[in-house]
Amino acid sequence: MNRKKIRFISLFQAFVLMAMVAHGQSRGLEVVAKQLGGENARAGKQYAVFIAVDAYREWSPLNNPVQDAREIRDVLVSRYFVDEVIELYDDKATKAGMLRLFDSLTETLKAEDSLLIYYAGHGILDQSNTSHWIPVDAGTDRFEQKNWLPHFQVLKSIAKMKARHVVLLSDSCFSGDMLAATRGAEPLFDKEYLKNA
Repeated sequence: MNRKKIRFISLFQAFVLMAMVAHGQSRGLEVVAKQLGGENARAGKQYAVFIAVDAYREWSPLNNPVQDAREIRDVLVSRYFVDEVIELYDDKATKAGMLRLFDSLTETLKAEDSLLIYYAGHGILDQSNTSHWIPVDAGTDRFEQKNWLPHFQVLKSIAKMKARHVVLLSDSCFSGDMLAATRGAEPLFDKEYLKNA
């Protein structure tokens, strides 16, 4: 079984990598891909996914997730190279909607593609120390956990995707728990790392 290593990086590192993609685009993504990966290397499509919830059905509302997601989207689209933007805001950010999107990306993404996923909304740690994203249609009963989306399910969905590079930015309570499942030594963030990234 082919296992994808999911790498977590700081927000600064994520923006540096995005800047490198923009720099590569200005020089021609195909040229850079060939320089790094050989004559047969191809630059794939760049996908950006934004999931954010302000207006929850049962949970307390939040003030800025959708606005934050749109501002980051605007920066990426205006300053960087993005082929496709996919957005799930408020009523569209249901658990089923997120899982359908992840399943669709699993079918769509190719090995040479890159993906950025940004989530902003509620998060929770349950009584068994399992952390979750809270979609718009999530219930508040901690025993029923109706439509809660466990972080391990998000990570397993991402692991099935064929994309070469996946950056996950999660702006929610307990999102740091995603690191626990794959915690390891931080990559050495030097020129060689950036060249290969």
